[in-house]
Amino acid sequence: MADRITLYRKLDQVFAHCEGREDAAVTPVWVRPVSGKGREVSFLAEKEEFAMLKSLDELDPESRRIAEEELSQSYFMPEIRRIIKTEARFGNRYWEVETDKGPRAFAMKNPYINIKWIGNDEVLIRDVIGNMFHISSYAKLDEASKLEFEKVT
Repeated sequence: MADRITLYRKLDQVFAHCEGREDAAVTPVWVRPVSGKGREVSFLAEKEEFAMLKSLDELDPESRRIAEEELSQSYFMPEIRRIIKTEARFGNRYWEVETDKGPRAFAMKNPYINIKWIGNDEVLIRDVIGNMFHISSYAKLDEASKLEFEKVT
């Protein structure tokens, strides 16, 4: 784990300052983006780890704000609240969903590869261009949403 780390912006990059080390341009990433999101965060400089923290709570308020902004851009993952319509056509699956970020429509190819169950109830869905969608609890979806999900899986 790192000593005290401070983040600052310079032009379009985020830099990290850590006692006894030369400042470096860094990219914050969750160490475990699915199972441990919100806990350990690593700061990568040229694909090498510059520093790692157990929590964003270890940062001063300004550094934390910068880290949260960067992480939210890197890990944009809308939460699916309702599945409005699905359709399977020519090997592709087409989805219309309602998310916490508003309505979305996307296409997905192979459900065996692009739908991941985490435990028995949580679902991650990757669309054809790599965007991720999240269902935190399949059991809590309404019955119509579950029927639509089953049509394309």
